[in-house]
Amino acid sequence: MPAAVLVLVPTVFSLEYFTLIPCVGAFLLIMIFVEGHASILFSAAPVDMQGRLWSLISLITSLPLALAPTIAGWMLDSIGYTPAVSSFILLSFVTGASWILMPGVRSLPKPDQWDTIEL
Repeated sequence: MPAAVLVLVPTVFSLEYFTLIPCVGAFLLIMIFVEGHASILFSAAPVDMQGRLWSLISLITSLPLALAPTIAGWMLDSIGYTPAVSSFILLSFVTGASWILMPGVRSLPKPDQWDTIEL
């Protein structure tokens, strides 16, 4: 995830569509590939628990999404475009780095050993 955020850096300096659209597109494409960590959780969770696990993950990820437009609008009005986008990139980088540096994530086994994981 931290590397994915780096593709957004040009958006700090330009409001032009030819800059924004490719950067955001590249960010989303990279994030699709990064989200493979969820497959580890679902392969290790019992089938009857996967619905509950999906609900919990969706709740955790959806709550910040509900507040994002309000926070983004306030930041754009109060501090301006460049500081707001810079703050977003920094926040994304910090959260991604903290996830990657967690010992539990760093010690995940290879896919052929996923059936032996206990959550």
